Amino acid sequence: RSADAIATNEVSGTILHREAVYDLLRNNSEACFSIIETLCSRTRNASDMFEIQSLTSGNARLARCLMRVAEKWGLQNEDGSILVQQNFSQTDLGELAGIARENANRHLQSWVQAGLITYDKGEITLLSPEVISEYAEL
Repeated sequence: RSADAIATNEVSGTILHREAVYDLLRNNSEACFSIIETLCSRTRNASDMFEIQSLTSGNARLARCLMRVAEKWGLQNEDGSILVQQNFSQTDLGELAGIARENANRHLQSWVQAGLITYDKGEITLLSPEVISEYAEL
């Protein structure tokens, strides 16, 4: 396989054999087109990610990463800050942003000192999401 997945929580799965999937797609054009649309969307997303990796700084990539995780797992507080309800190690964030863990650490600590985020044992709160968004060049 070209990719691995690591579960952070307990999961269950089902094995789908190739022939069963082929039979379904042969007999259900709607399912076939849905899969084609999903694959095209993922291809566009991958292309966008490669462009971002080649054209933006590590600072901007990490900021985009934080905005994405905040969008997916964030809970907005009354004061406008966003608590990310999923813990991420510096290694996780570095891999998601396409930068080394050491660089992720440096940027995170800089943002902590500036009062833009809190980061403690993987727990992230964006204290100034609008500034992080500006860093992300969004």
